[in-house]
Order: sequence, then C-alpha cells, then structure tokens
Amino acid sequence: MRITGGNTLAARAIQEVQARGHTADLLTGGATHTWQLAERDLLLRMDYGAIGIDKKLTPTDFAIATAASVYTVIWNSNKVKDDEAPSTWEEMNDPKWAGRMGSWVRAAAWAQLAKAWGKDKAEQMLREHIKLKPFLFKSTFPMAQQVAAGEVDVALGFFHTAQPPIQKGAPVRLRALDPTPMHTIYSSITKSAPNLAGAKLLIAWLTSTEGNLAYESATNRGSPLISGTKTADLLVGKNIAEWPPEETQEFSAIGDAFNKILAGVGQAR
Repeated sequence: MRITGGNTLAARAIQEVQARGHTADLLTGGATHTWQLAERDLLLRMDYGAIGIDKKLTPTDFAIATAASVYTVIWNSNKVKDDEAPSTWEEMNDPKWAGRMGSWVRAAAWAQLAKAWGKDKAEQMLREHIKLKPFLFKSTFPMAQQVAAGEVDVALGFFHTAQPPIQKGAPVRLRALDPTPMHTIYSSITKSAPNLAGAKLLIAWLTSTEGNLAYESATNRGSPLISGTKTADLLVGKNIAEWPPEETQEFSAIGDAFNKILAGVGQAR
C-alpha cells in the first residue's frame, strides 16, 4: 500500500498496531517517521548482514537506506538554454529569475543545506531566494508539470517528480547542484510482521542491484549507494547535504523556521 506523500506513515502504522496488533510487514519512509517508530519499539532490530545486506546501507539495526529523494534544478529548455540554467546555488538566486522561479512550499532543501553550509549561510541564501518571489507549490509534481508547460521557467524540485514529464517528451532538463540536498528513504521490518520471512526476503532484494533498479523504475527514486542506478549516476562527484538520522530533531527545527521564512512569499498553489 502506498501512502501519498508519506507524511502519515508513522501515524498510520501506530494506529494499525494499536487496533489489530500489527501493521504492514515492511515500511518505507523518511528518517523522521522511521526513527519515530523505532522510539516506540515498533521496528525489528536485527543483523542485516546476516541476510546479505551491505553494511554501508545499514546506519542502524532497525533500518536500511533504500533510496533517496534528490533535489535538482529543473528548467524548460524552450524558455531557458541549458548553458543559461543555474549550475550553482548562487546562480539559482540570480535576479534574472524573479517572477520565473518555482519552489516547493516547504524549505526542506535549504534546511538540508544548513548541514553543509551552517544555518546562517543557508538562511541567508534562502532569504536571497525569496527575493525572487518564487511561485510556491504544495507538491513538486504539479510544479514539474508547470515547468513542462512553460508556465514556470526554472524551479527547485526533485529528480523523481521531474521524470514523468521528461518521460513523456516534455522540454524539461535538470541537473544536481553542489552540494546536493537530499532525503534518504529507509525501509524497516516491523516487529509484529506476520510474514517475517517474506519481509526479510523483500528487504534484501530491495538492496540488490536488480531489486533497487526495479524500485527506481517504479518510483524514479533509487539508492545513491548502489552502483548502476540513475540516482547514483546523478550524484557522481557531488557533495551531499543531509542531516544524519540521529540529528533529525535539529533538522526539523531548522526546517520549521525556514518554512516560516518561505511562507512570506505568499499562498501556495
């Protein structure tokens, strides 16, 4: 079962365990939700190496890194030449993009950049960005569609949400900037999993090259740690900006503060 946006994953799992004693065998989501479930002792702790999972994918004994949502700059190639599109964060804030820029309503990319730059620089860059009066979108999927339609020339979006219009032949291009903010996606086996053997088999397959390529083909989000995925290729030579899971609380606090700054631009579409 897929939960759109993933924001209710933890609440849904907790409610199902309370109601019937178990939830799905395998859960996949962001660090905030995964670590919240671990704090409630709802996730199975195990030696993932025992089922053949590479140690680099297991930051803890209750979750593995399955994939990632990677931020990229996207642009309409009929409106913006490839060599004119931003290739640095400073170029993203060029005044020439005023009234031409799109942005997700959440400032999570800038909050992740605070890990690489420090909070002060990240906030300064965010404040420079909002001087462009970017069009805010509640979801990056329609934002990518608006770029494809030429209604927005350039946007700060995600690699995976830009893929549907690209795959349909829309004039959309993208690139990852350096450093590259991203959100790692984790998979965990639930402690009450009725089909424990099946869950172990699935989670091991997801971390294989074959399994991860299949997951990426279905979701456009693969693992940056598994060679051969489009996600890994996108990030070659890039520095990653991301708060580690154990610092999620600090990331969330900065994100909340940055969201308030971004909200000053106006109402989201």
